[in-house]
Amino acid sequence: QGYFEKAFTICQQLDSGGILIEGLYTSMILSPEKNQLLCGCDSTENQLRTMTLLPLSKSSHLRLTTLSEAEIRQRILTDKLMAQPLDNFLWKMALWTARGRIPKGTDLLKDVVLVHWPNFTRLVVTPHALEISALWIAQPHSLVETAKVLEIPQRYVFAFFSAACAVKLAFIDRRQGKRAANGPAASGSDTTKRSLFKRILARLRGQE
Repeated sequence: QGYFEKAFTICQQLDSGGILIEGLYTSMILSPEKNQLLCGCDSTENQLRTMTLLPLSKSSHLRLTTLSEAEIRQRILTDKLMAQPLDNFLWKMALWTARGRIPKGTDLLKDVVLVHWPNFTRLVVTPHALEISALWIAQPHSLVETAKVLEIPQRYVFAFFSAACAVKLAFIDRRQGKRAANGPAASGSDTTKRSLFKRILARLRGQE
C-alpha cells in the first residue's frame, strides 16, 4: 500500500502521463489524470487482493518509473493492459490491508477533514460510511469523537478513514488547539449545521 500511495502522490504532481510500478507479479500503471489503474487483463480481483496482503521481503525490488502518455499507450498494446478506476482500487486496497487499523502516526484526537463527499456510486460503501461522511462534512471530528457521537464501533471509523486517506479524500488537521477549547461559542451558523446534520443522520438511519 505504501508503494501505491507513493506512486499516487508522485502522479498527482505530473502534468500528464503516469507511474509504472514494476517488481510485482504483474506490471501496473497509475494514471490519476484519467483515474485509471492499468494492469494485465488476467489480473483478477482475488489476485489483486492477495498481492496487497502479502508482505514485501527485503529482497523485493520494486521500481517506480515515470511514463509519458505515448509510452502508456504503447504499454497498453504490448502488455495487453486493462483499465479500472484508480480511486476504486486504492480505496479497496486500503480496506484490504488496514483491516480496521489506521495509518501509522495517526493522531486519534485530532480532527479529520473530509475534502468532499465520496463518490459512493463507484467506491465500496463500508459500514456507517454515509453517517461518518455526513458528520465530517458538517463539522470535522477526531476519530475517537466520531465513534462516540455516532455510537458505532471504532473499527468502522478507522476503516473508512484509512480508505479515504488512500485516495487523498481525508486528512488529519494538525493545527494546534481544539475548536472547543480555543474557538468562540457556537454561532447561529454552527447550530444550523448541527441541526442539518441531525436531520441527515436521521434520514441515513431510516428514522424519517
